[in-house]
Amino acid sequence: MSSNSIIDSHGKNVLAFPRASSGDKRDGPGNTGNGNPPGDGELEARVAKLETHVEYMKRDLSEARADLKEIRSDVNSIKNKLSWFAGAAAIVVAVLAWVAKNRFDQVLELLHK
Repeated sequence: MSSNSIIDSHGKNVLAFPRASSGDKRDGPGNTGNGNPPGDGELEARVAKLETHVEYMKRDLSEARADLKEIRSDVNSIKNKLSWFAGAAAIVVAVLAWVAKNRFDQVLELLHK
């Protein structure tokens, strides 16, 4: 049995969590010493920088939303124009079909002259 072992309430042998040293990340690569958070600089400066970035992200998101509204408007305009075009094309086809059915003999005479 290890010196760090403990017997839990069910009689099982478990290991205790290691205690943190006086540094903030023991002796690993992220240890800045003196209990400071990892990275250079003070916490307030880092938080201020993050807040600035959040403001930029909010601005960019707002611009993206405005662009999306404009794109939706453009798509709706295109849909409207396409529906008018499809309707006009259907009318032209219907007129041509009527002419072909009812005036086919006259059209042939005009073509052979």
